[in-house]
Amino acid sequence: MKKNKLIKNFLLILLLLILLTSVLICQDAYRKGIVVKNSKLTIPDDSEITHFVDEYEPSLLLAIKKGLTQGLTIDSYYLALQSLYRYALESYLDSRLNISLYEKQIEENALNFIPKIKEDQSLEQKYSQLHAQYFYVINAIHIEYLNKQDLQILKKRLKEKNVEIDEELLSLIQRTYQNEKVLGLDIRTFYSHLRLSSSTGGISNALSLGIAFSSIYDEQDISMEDELWRIRVEHVENMQAFVNELIPEMEESFSKALGSPVGVFCRKY
Repeated sequence: MKKNKLIKNFLLILLLLILLTSVLICQDAYRKGIVVKNSKLTIPDDSEITHFVDEYEPSLLLAIKKGLTQGLTIDSYYLALQSLYRYALESYLDSRLNISLYEKQIEENALNFIPKIKEDQSLEQKYSQLHAQYFYVINAIHIEYLNKQDLQILKKRLKEKNVEIDEELLSLIQRTYQNEKVLGLDIRTFYSHLRLSSSTGGISNALSLGIAFSSIYDEQDISMEDELWRIRVEHVENMQAFVNELIPEMEESFSKALGSPVGVFCRKY
């Protein structure tokens, strides 16, 4: 009797492990399928899901209720939908904002700005799909707060592997990106970026762009006791000052182009 019970328990555990493995394999195949079919989407690896959840704190209950996960946790399906929304949003911004004008000013400045390498980029910049080396959207994207109709568009596009930017996707972005629940700016992101000079000021529901860069001294192993350390600090402060002088002009230009407030932040070094 006891032996039969142990066998049953063993078989039950084995079945659960098989089901769990199948789900994980399907999720990975799903993610890879989207990436292979549409290289325009940058979907994080499964290994980074925990990082994303910790950073953005999506509402799991709402995500499950609206069918944005394939299981009972935030998974590749949620991240694929989120990535599609990000791609549409940043394609919309690329078409409306003259970011290249300010990228050029930063790139050609005598202070020698250098784009951050992937390993040093924040989560927001790493998966940014803007056509920019220094700019990226820093708002947390919470697709679970989109309505049923808009989510259905994203789900349908993902199912059909159709991520071409057209009027349908652009209209979705236009009517949702000002929703502070969909595109929020959390307190941690806010305090990881400088706000020395800005016309919009403070935490708001404004669309917000970050600017991040490296300096020519970053690759050098410099001790805080070295004179070169003081030179490095001064150099970075001059770089930040230059960017912050541009912020009011950028915010005015971007806000005018979109017809809604846009904040610009310089990432803390």
